[in-house]
Amino acid sequence: MFFIVPLYLSAVLQYSAIDTGPRIMPLSVSLLIAAAGIPKLLPRVSPRLVTRCGRVLVLLGILALLNSINKSAAVVTVPLLLIGLGIGALGSQLGAVTVSAVPNHVALAVVVNAGERATGAPSAGR
Repeated sequence: MFFIVPLYLSAVLQYSAIDTGPRIMPLSVSLLIAAAGIPKLLPRVSPRLVTRCGRVLVLLGILALLNSINKSAAVVTVPLLLIGLGIGALGSQLGAVTVSAVPNHVALAVVVNAGERATGAPSAGR
């Protein structure tokens, strides 16, 4: 989405970069709002439900975007809002779901290993 839609707007519909930017802004703004807002507004909702809703929103946005091909650039706003909300919903759950499946002793080892790689310093146990 971040590459194809701007390319379509600039290459096919002949919009300049200045005109293309505001038209793809709904994608970034809605993604940011959903990724930051969903964990705060809906902390008790199941991650499975949030990711399902996110996938449905992305699918609806893509279908709406495909329906708007060969029309004006103004019709990409709603599909990009839907896609941004869906990607934001998926991204908001990514860290929680991937970390929750890892046992605590393995998670500690991963953190130590990542620290060693980042700093280049071996741990005290070696």
